[in-house]
Amino acid sequence: MIKKEDKKRIKSVFAKITLLLFSIMVFFVLAEICCRLFYDESKNYNEQNWKEILSRIERAKKNNRDSSREKFFINKENGLKYGYADNKIFIESYSPVNFNLGKIAKNKEVGEYRIVILGDSYSCGVGLLNKEDSFAHQLVKRLNIEASLRGKDIKEFEILPFCDGGLNTYQELVILKEVALEYNPDMLVLQFTDNDSNPFGTEFVTNGGIYITTKTDLVFVAERFIPVLPLLNKRINIFLFNYSKLMRFISYKINLVGASNLVMAMKGEKSGEQVSLDAIKEMSQIAKTKGIPFLLFVFTPTADKVNFCFNPNNQDKPNPWHTKVKTLCEGLGIYYFNICDYKKDINSLKSFLESGCYGCHYNAEGHKIVADVLTEEILKLVK
Repeated sequence: MIKKEDKKRIKSVFAKITLLLFSIMVFFVLAEICCRLFYDESKNYNEQNWKEILSRIERAKKNNRDSSREKFFINKENGLKYGYADNKIFIESYSPVNFNLGKIAKNKEVGEYRIVILGDSYSCGVGLLNKEDSFAHQLVKRLNIEASLRGKDIKEFEILPFCDGGLNTYQELVILKEVALEYNPDMLVLQFTDNDSNPFGTEFVTNGGIYITTKTDLVFVAERFIPVLPLLNKRINIFLFNYSKLMRFISYKINLVGASNLVMAMKGEKSGEQVSLDAIKEMSQIAKTKGIPFLLFVFTPTADKVNFCFNPNNQDKPNPWHTKVKTLCEGLGIYYFNICDYKKDINSLKSFLESGCYGCHYNAEGHKIVADVLTEEILKLVK
């Protein structure tokens, strides 16, 4: 039998717990209301990217699309997309138009010669009105015409481009090791450009040379990437972020951190250039171990005024970054090519679809030049 004093004590404890829970609930409700009324979420994002987010939100509403059902998240260690189902690189995000890499058999047919291309937006054909004009498409067509005429051991050339806008050399190395090598390539081509030493991109704001990165993986919710709250399952994070602006506020505050734009967050004190050069070295070692040729082609960006074939700060001198990469390639036995060696007036190759940019993509002529050079060199190597 419970004594009256014990009953009173139990009721008192229960009342305090109830009051505490009620107070917490009221606090979160008020905090949620304040966030919805006063918190400007756009301040966490690059202005251009926030406009794109708003545009995506409008498109999602029209198409009745639920972004919380996306099949991938972004790995905080390398900025690449991974699938929820298998926790492996989400290959669909790195397969350009008309190259459905996810459906290609990993085992080669007899007489099939596979060439893996690692690259960024140039390899994806950004800047082209017709994606069929991309150097990868041109390359596979020309090589297979040659293969049919020669009638030798190689019956078919297959091009496998792994690419996405903004990828840097380190990320391309990760894709090579975790995905591309599974396809048993016979040759490796790295499409390199001047900003491949930059940290991997995020949608978050960049101010005064400070690059914003995140402490945790990112999930795609409400048409934007949001860093997950630690200790909680990603699906639980998605649910919370979908319905609570307060939870998104908390996540931004505890997860977003600034880092020097010259330092890759995942590589400590190494400069972006050194990380990029080290990635090329590791690719070269992989190619040597596999016994396959390794080609590096520099896609020098175009611009309205500056010619990036030369030093941006002194147009009378060569581009110092190109010199570093070329020297490394010569030392490692990598086949090095630079579009500047075939077109000095690099800006004449600027895509007409882009204007006012400091690093623009190529038109069809630019891709044709690359395809011409690579076709000739590849045919020499496979003789």
